Amino acid sequence: MKDNRDKQMAQLAGWTWDLSGYAAKVPFYNADDLTMREVQNVFQLDPEPPQMELNDYIREAVRHKDLAYFSFFLHHFEKRLNGVIYRFLTRSGYDRYDPGFWTTSWKSCKCCCFACRGSTRCRKQNS
Repeated sequence: MKDNRDKQMAQLAGWTWDLSGYAAKVPFYNADDLTMREVQNVFQLDPEPPQMELNDYIREAVRHKDLAYFSFFLHHFEKRLNGVIYRFLTRSGYDRYDPGFWTTSWKSCKCCCFACRGSTRCRKQNS
């Protein structure tokens, strides 16, 4: 598989991601040994981001070229996404693994969701 990171980063040229005034609600004390609480709350921000519909966060991110809105989206969507991933992992018997495995699985599921959303094949299947 070809590495497209340089192309993807070029697509974000001109975008900002300024979260000054916000802090992680659950800080990481040791990135090498994460607890389940840290993993499940990785995108929780303090203070609470502005409230709006989930799709509006994405629209605002694109309109203003500001990825802070994407962080706000993840803040509000994370609990729902964690529920889906948790149900998948426990049904498959993967719940017996450590938080590092949870983090890797969580990131993989998240990436697949966003990659599939833009895929023509997935859009046709969902139609």
